[in-house]
Amino acid sequence: MRMFSPHIFTRLRQNAQALSYSDGSTFLKNIQQPRNPIMKSIPKKSARISWTLLIAGILLINFNPVTYALDTDDEIQSIEEMSQNVDSESKKLGGMKLVADHLKGSFKIDDHIIDVVRDQEVEYGEMFTVFAMAERMPGGVNEDNVTKVIDIQKGRLTQKSWQEVAGVVGVEMDVVTRRARELIAQFLKTVDGRVS
Repeated sequence: MRMFSPHIFTRLRQNAQALSYSDGSTFLKNIQQPRNPIMKSIPKKSARISWTLLIAGILLINFNPVTYALDTDDEIQSIEEMSQNVDSESKKLGGMKLVADHLKGSFKIDDHIIDVVRDQEVEYGEMFTVFAMAERMPGGVNEDNVTKVIDIQKGRLTQKSWQEVAGVVGVEMDVVTRRARELIAQFLKTVDGRVS
């Protein structure tokens, strides 16, 4: 899930200080030293709190976690459908080699990593998501990261969603889904372009 930087209000205040009026006064000086009599009756602290709440409200209106979660779920479902297409291509004559070659070229990995993932009964289509997630982890796509992602996803008691796995390993799922979708689309375009 997207989070705001803890220093966002500091940056907003700095930006507000940079705004200046024609008379040389700044935005925050006008809040602290109001020109009109109505504003003089409002204590400085209340004015600052009001402006802070207004800015926070604007930011919260623009950030809707429910919409973000739905978009991510739709993206994951889209990738799962694309992964099924990859799986069906891998079952055709020479398909496994095509998928493996595309994965090796895209993620700069060797056959050993692909074998490790295949030994854990991960389909070729899901490998794009596994490798895209491992790529965002410290150390990149290596045996430890790939095994960690798969172990978390398979779970001991229940299988976890890719969104939950991303949260556990500390990567942004939207970045993973974009990368996986891009690589799957490239692969499927390559497959569609070959002579049958």
